[in-house]
Amino acid sequence: DGSICAVGIDTTIGFYDVATGQVRRRLEHGHGIETVSYSPQGSTLVAGGTDGTLTLYDASTCQLRRDLSSSRRKRFRSFSDSCFSADGSVLAIAGSYSGLKQAWIYDNTG
Repeated sequence: DGSICAVGIDTTIGFYDVATGQVRRRLEHGHGIETVSYSPQGSTLVAGGTDGTLTLYDASTCQLRRDLSSSRRKRFRSFSDSCFSADGSVLAIAGSYSGLKQAWIYDNTG
């Protein structure tokens, strides 16, 4: 609904009240965070780390939905950007692999 924004700092995702700037809750991701994105519906949050960790969380409960780290065909060293499609069915991720910047597409419907 736009009242909360998520910010990754070091290994923690902070959920901030947009109106007051106060932290509503924190989620320990466990690895250095490079990218955090909400799905268009606001129900899913993706966090990508400096160690190649990529995780989907339930945005309201902070519960793990899926660890995508093992879903990758190639071993990314880190993730630098993420974006959901307008309907939330596709997740695009940018990262580095063997020193090269590459993109990875994940079908979020399954």
